[in-house]
Amino acid sequence: MDTEATLFGTLMLVLILGILATISRNESARTVYVKRRRKRELPKETRLAPRYKTSLRIKYNTSIEEGISWIRDVSVNGAQLFLNKSLETGTRLNIEINLPHESNPIFVMGDIIWVKENNAGFHFIEKGHGEINRLVEYCKLKEDSYKL
Repeated sequence: MDTEATLFGTLMLVLILGILATISRNESARTVYVKRRRKRELPKETRLAPRYKTSLRIKYNTSIEEGISWIRDVSVNGAQLFLNKSLETGTRLNIEINLPHESNPIFVMGDIIWVKENNAGFHFIEKGHGEINRLVEYCKLKEDSYKL
């Protein structure tokens, strides 16, 4: 009888360990699945350069009109503009930006690459003259000072 009890106990132990191993495997597979699913739900960042939030008033002109607008955020590649009136995709803009406490305005040129309601994506086309870097550095410093 001792042999039968020992054999039965050993079989029960193997059965319990097998069940625990299966549960553990399923739990880790479930965790991996949940992690993968969460990663897919996050929006993919496609911007090539960081953007800095701002609220700078600008003057712009196209080949047929002039206007006043606001920059909402800026990077070395472009900016998001808030427009009082609708401009079409592909419209070329010349923009003048007066930074607070600076006497020399910044002049940049670019194209509207998307429009959604009163917002527009603006892509800089002349990047070599340092004006864009001056603008981005100002916005970066301003945004960093808000975080302090």
